[in-house]
Amino acid sequence: MAKYRKLDDLTFYSMLGVLQGGMWLQNDLETYLSGFGISQGRFSILLSVLESEATLIQPSKLAVQLGRSKPTITKMIEKLIKDELIHKKTSVGDRRGKILTLTEKGEDLLNRIIPGYNLRIQQMSASLSDEEKNSLLQILSKINFLNSEREIQIP
Repeated sequence: MAKYRKLDDLTFYSMLGVLQGGMWLQNDLETYLSGFGISQGRFSILLSVLESEATLIQPSKLAVQLGRSKPTITKMIEKLIKDELIHKKTSVGDRRGKILTLTEKGEDLLNRIIPGYNLRIQQMSASLSDEEKNSLLQILSKINFLNSEREIQIP
């Protein structure tokens, strides 16, 4: 029988709870987004493009932020371009860099998705006070995601 280090129950169940809760949240949001023919990953890229306001976006940083590999992010970006949801231009200052912008079709899609998406998030967090939401962010920011580039952003 293989030897392994046994976790204490509190550590095991607290991390399992974070994992399970995250899967349930993601599943609900993926179900909502599927009605628009888009995945959570592609939606997250569209939001990143919207927030970047036509500045340089590095696929490697998106990969870390979204927890995906750089090749996966690159494929997702190419699919968004093919679906005419974003444009890609070469950066003037850095020929290797790409500037991504939303197309009119991409903006329209986000305008249709975001109200219901935000409503779902609001419903999911309805039983939490603002103090509890802040505490949750503080607690999640203390988890070691085993990659120094991954961290919970606290506004």
